[in-house]
Amino acid sequence: MKNIYLTLVLFFSLVLLLSSTISEPGDPAFNARINTYKHECKQLIKPARYEGSRVTFYTASKNSQKKSIETYFLMDTEYRIAFSGKESSVKLNVEIYTSMDPEKRVLLKEIKNLQGKNTSVSSIELNKVFHKKVNQTDRLKSVYIEYKIEGGNEKNEAIVMVLGFMD
Repeated sequence: MKNIYLTLVLFFSLVLLLSSTISEPGDPAFNARINTYKHECKQLIKPARYEGSRVTFYTASKNSQKKSIETYFLMDTEYRIAFSGKESSVKLNVEIYTSMDPEKRVLLKEIKNLQGKNTSVSSIELNKVFHKKVNQTDRLKSVYIEYKIEGGNEKNEAIVMVLGFMD
């Protein structure tokens, strides 16, 4: 009887220990890591002035997923966008388009295998591709960013995007 009791106590202790290490958006350790990645991205966009950030939370699952966000470029100034895939354990690709409409959009930039690292891109680079592919004299006023998340183990994860502009 003592062995069964001891086994049950050990089992429930292990379950409690494991459940406390699973990252959730409300988990302080998870939030601290996200804030660290935001800070790293802010360093990547320097000397641009920080304008804002967007954290896209998702739960990795066995199926692949797509998440989309839109970013605006106000005024005729250079913008820098930084991405962090350090909170992603699955294959993560970032695609930047001119439009949300799949039939009208043009791929401006593709970042492959972002998981575990940070990267940045500038609006000047995106505008050059835009002018070359679309033959427009106008500048980009917004871009649509699509995250392609491969399947994996079920786990709460996030992608950090930071935007800044040059003075």
